[in-house]
Amino acid sequence: MKKRLTAVLAIAVMAGSSLAQEKQAKQIQLASLPAESVTPDHLNALGWRNIGPDVGSRVSAVAGPPTKPAVFYSGNAYSGVWESTDGGQYW
Repeated sequence: MKKRLTAVLAIAVMAGSSLAQEKQAKQIQLASLPAESVTPDHLNALGWRNIGPDVGSRVSAVAGPPTKPAVFYSGNAYSGVWESTDGGQYW
């Protein structure tokens, strides 16, 4: 019984390790893709709209990790740091 439990646990650990390695390899592959340049044509094609009212006050800084393109952090003068994990849809 102990040998069987040990074997099952060993298989579970190996399977979990394999999945983690696949996920890490995919993240490395995505991080190594070349960044696309934004041209004036891209900016002119955007439809700008007011999303007010001014909830967050003056934005002091915006940052995000290069490996997670949908994650952004915004530093605001009066309301602190905000995080968006869906590309800025919700904060």
